[in-house]
Amino acid sequence: MQRRKIFLLISLIIILSLSIVTAAFSLSAKNPSNEANQLQLNNVFKNVGNFLRGNKDKLQVDKGDIIAKVNNIPIYKSEFELRKGLTLASDAEISNIDNYILNKLVREKVEEYLASSYNLKVSQDEINSYIEKEKKGIC
Repeated sequence: MQRRKIFLLISLIIILSLSIVTAAFSLSAKNPSNEANQLQLNNVFKNVGNFLRGNKDKLQVDKGDIIAKVNNIPIYKSEFELRKGLTLASDAEISNIDNYILNKLVREKVEEYLASSYNLKVSQDEINSYIEKEKKGIC
């Protein structure tokens, strides 16, 4: 059970990081100036950091009220609120953000269910390798 929580937390961190990077790149596409892009990226990270510092209670994503279930895997209200807050903090321009976030969470729960069904697991080496590739892609 502890390994599953660690896996879910690492997966969530990777997904959130990718969401932030995606939002930052979408912002940079709007403004081709490198200096302006850096300012926008810094602003995104600042906003996300402020959100996380101010909402530490929302980091416990596997507790509290269940708002939906996908193949008997719960989606918690705190999980939804965390994802929504991070998306808003990244200055993403999304119409009907509640639907967008819920659809993303449903897709992730389906993926989690399928991975569990086929006994697919991610090793620590694979996680580290993926993080290193992402770091190189950002720099």
